[in-house]
Amino acid sequence: MAVVTAHVVTGECYKKNIAHFTNGEIKENHTDGLSVGQFIKAGDERKRKHTILVGETETMSYVGKNFGPDASKAQSYCRYYVGVVDRKRGKMRVYDSEIIQMVPKQPDFQEEDERSQIALPANGDKTYKQRIDDLTANFGSKKKKQAMGSRLRNEIHGEALEKSLNSVVTDAASQNKHKPVNKDNQQSTLLPVYYKDGETPKDVYPLESVLNQEAMDSMMTPAQLFYDSNKKQIKEWNVKEEYPKYILNHLSVLPSSTDQRWYKSKILMYLHYLMNVFMKPTKDFRTKNPLPKEWPDKVKKQIYDDFTLLADSGKREIRCLPSRLKDKLALHILVLCLILDEFDLPLNDLQRDLKLGAKSLDSYVRAIGCKMNIKKITAELGEKLEIKSAILQLPLRFPEAIPRKAKARR
Repeated sequence: MAVVTAHVVTGECYKKNIAHFTNGEIKENHTDGLSVGQFIKAGDERKRKHTILVGETETMSYVGKNFGPDASKAQSYCRYYVGVVDRKRGKMRVYDSEIIQMVPKQPDFQEEDERSQIALPANGDKTYKQRIDDLTANFGSKKKKQAMGSRLRNEIHGEALEKSLNSVVTDAASQNKHKPVNKDNQQSTLLPVYYKDGETPKDVYPLESVLNQEAMDSMMTPAQLFYDSNKKQIKEWNVKEEYPKYILNHLSVLPSSTDQRWYKSKILMYLHYLMNVFMKPTKDFRTKNPLPKEWPDKVKKQIYDDFTLLADSGKREIRCLPSRLKDKLALHILVLCLILDEFDLPLNDLQRDLKLGAKSLDSYVRAIGCKMNIKKITAELGEKLEIKSAILQLPLRFPEAIPRKAKARR
């Protein structure tokens, strides 16, 4: 067994800092493209010196400090050391060290725009930034050219960004809560189209607000399965858990009237599609065709347009379901279930099917203007149960934003 003699090196000037990147570890084969600089503020030697680490790769810059809100709290509880071993001499030097969190630094668009407007005289109309790019294109290294190309492809000008934000704010401000809400002027809301002044719940949320007639007609073929279902088949589906419990409960009480049975079967199959998308893992959206081939094309297009976004992954465009649109999907599911249950919706099975927490469910229910009722009962074996239901009451009322109160200091 080899013996190593350790020697502790003291002194602030010998301190070795450890860079911890908050967005992940750097792979060994990418360390050559990373350059790191250190800046130490000189001052009273008896006090802790402020240190700033700056890292840079071809596509990203990082800044880390041992002070301020972004500083690591780990140093407050213990001390860290770095050991450097000389295997030939059998000696190790131990240095006092400090962990510094490296945070990705987003580009300052305003600063870049101001720099780009600095014009140099007597050399045409090109800006300072354009001249630097020309020099890089003609004399820069391969890595510099690649970095410049990446920056130009992903460049966002402050003026365009401001214009987009202004358009969203203007559109949101144009909402009139005293008039029927249409899709044309309802871009900033997550709710389906609704009529706040409707005289009955059916007037507030008509079926067309969630499932338009064109998509309803295309559901005829897939809904045939539900239309022809019987008690034995429904029991098998329940054992195999092929469909959500909420849908199976409705299938067991489908009306015998032909028109009503088709009507309910189409809505239940469309509801199954929405719940399937809601429960789909994020990785499944990265495939070329996230939704099953057997689904009607018109329905798939409606789901893609209303609840997903296209993102550029570099190689190709992929679908994604961000949290905001997932909330929108949950609200559409609840409204569709309200319509099926004639606006008195039992929530227990639906909550389990969608795997929603109590707080999330309560937020969704209040967001569509419903009141949640909770009835506590005792089962035969003495078990206490809560039966939850959502009721749409008129006049329609939506929750108001409540400002957070500052916590009182003790």
